[in-house]
Amino acid sequence: MSSLQNYVPVVGSERTMRHNARVMGPANPKERIEVTVRVRKRKDYPSIEEMGALKPKDRQYLSRKEVETNYGATDDDLTKIEDFANKHHLTVISRNKAERNVKLSGTVQNFSEAFQVKLMQYEHPGGTYRGRTGQIHIHEFC
Repeated sequence: MSSLQNYVPVVGSERTMRHNARVMGPANPKERIEVTVRVRKRKDYPSIEEMGALKPKDRQYLSRKEVETNYGATDDDLTKIEDFANKHHLTVISRNKAERNVKLSGTVQNFSEAFQVKLMQYEHPGGTYRGRTGQIHIHEFC
């Protein structure tokens, strides 16, 4: 993992080790994994309280296209994620404006370098898992 110079933390990405887990060692750097990156929405949905105050017949029900157009991701945000992926040797599997996400594929090493994280193998009473602690970081110019 390189220096965090010119990288910024992703707000809300902090992770800790699961309760009663222990580190088994680093994740296999050549293992292929998939990650879904979620991007911001255009604007907030009406609140549950607002919708709940209306009778079902008075509520506005949106089509998938209306959700995409009014609340989905922008092409610009999705393109930024795709450009980021290409710079870090990650493959774009899919993108979805309405769901506001881009699915990426690559090796553990590619993801570790792209997001400045150290992926580890953990063991806990319920089994084993691959994960990280700390925050995800992205290059501030992405």
